[in-house]
Amino acid sequence: MRPLARVARFGIVLLQLLVAASATATPAPQVVPVEGLGPMLLVGENGKSARQGYVDSLVQRRLFPGRTEELRAWAARPLQATSLAALRQSGRPLIGIQVSHAGDLVGTPQEKKGRRILARAVERAGGIPVFLPPAGEAAHIAALLGAVDHLLLAGGDDLHPRLYHERIRGSVGINLSRDRYEIDLVKQAVVKKLGITAICRGHQLLNVAFGGRLAQDIIVDGASDHRHATPDFKPVYHTVELAEQSHTAKETGRTRIPIVSLHHQAVIEPGHGLTVVGRSHDGIIEAVEGDSGRIRGYQFHPERSRTPAVRRIFRGMIARAAHAR
Repeated sequence: MRPLARVARFGIVLLQLLVAASATATPAPQVVPVEGLGPMLLVGENGKSARQGYVDSLVQRRLFPGRTEELRAWAARPLQATSLAALRQSGRPLIGIQVSHAGDLVGTPQEKKGRRILARAVERAGGIPVFLPPAGEAAHIAALLGAVDHLLLAGGDDLHPRLYHERIRGSVGINLSRDRYEIDLVKQAVVKKLGITAICRGHQLLNVAFGGRLAQDIIVDGASDHRHATPDFKPVYHTVELAEQSHTAKETGRTRIPIVSLHHQAVIEPGHGLTVVGRSHDGIIEAVEGDSGRIRGYQFHPERSRTPAVRRIFRGMIARAAHAR
């Protein structure tokens, strides 16, 4: 077994003990609305205190220093009361969407656009999107995961190369504290045997959490561009070849699917327990699966696809979440 894989497996075993020890001491998750986005889960005695405590923690640890005043203003806004029980009344599975930037909370409509597209895809497939906070208290992770039926890891900035034992050589927008929190989130989800679907940055996060490595810039490494180099970057459309026996191929009914790509990094060495099941024409790893299909990672963006076959990825995710629930 590779050294990184051994570390990843040891970390998961250790987390099993920590999660069990802390689960009873953490307050319940509260539903906090985020303007232009939807419901978010935060841990606290009530919605107001949960939101204020979360922002205080971010400010004290300077996790998103450029957004401090915006976060404080958000914490002070009036709060429309709702509850986790109310969300569950429909009977549809709750899909916890992990966001990775303060802009998802307090940013412009353009900053939140990607998350809204993802939420709509979840709703179309029959689930209820519930957002999980970017960074926070590691002690609250178990409570947050316990409130959802499936974990959806979304796109965003690059991961810090230190997490896969490399120096910075092409990674941008990195935030080590946030990334460590999300690595912990993934590992605790594995411990809880929660289904995981990971997209773009989430696919890379999943791989690093399992002890894998990333290519920090695929252009430097000789691959073709998987996003147009415009000021705001535009997606590239190409195809992915899927392994015939993969869960994704069976779900979509195809071994070649048209996809929407928007990335400059990629998985270069799959983590322990993850099997490569999809590649693009230039060899970039576009899909991985693990744990009999319960865990899946996609470098591409199925939520942006208009192809019925690709949209089945979300319908399959909702079906698995409903079954697990």
